[in-house]
Amino acid sequence: MAEGQELFIQKEPRSLVDMYTDPNYITLYRYENPNIPYVPRREGTVSKKGLVGTWFTDNLDDLKAYALMRIKGQKGGIFVVVRVKKDDLGNYGATKLPETKDMDIEPGNYIIPEQVRANSRVEMPAFFKSS
Repeated sequence: MAEGQELFIQKEPRSLVDMYTDPNYITLYRYENPNIPYVPRREGTVSKKGLVGTWFTDNLDDLKAYALMRIKGQKGGIFVVVRVKKDDLGNYGATKLPETKDMDIEPGNYIIPEQVRANSRVEMPAFFKSS
């Protein structure tokens, strides 16, 4: 090995079945719809454009309320589910992170980085209400 080179051994990624049956992981949820434009007036208070797509909750009632507010008349929404190690969950609490701690958010919301959510992301099409 040349000087300055590091040996990088990639671990075999865990299968989705393993991640979704492992009791050491917790399931987090989000609703998203790429057809709905970002609302700038929400910036800083309850949203930040740079964090779009990273917010997750562990509370299905919160997910339901959020989705029902945004699903009416908007096709293209999806529910996203990811798994995160329980021991790591505290690292992602939105009420504690420097970039979100001053925002108006409730406990149970998490900012999950791409490298964490990518290995377990599952998408499900959302229902559509026309009225």
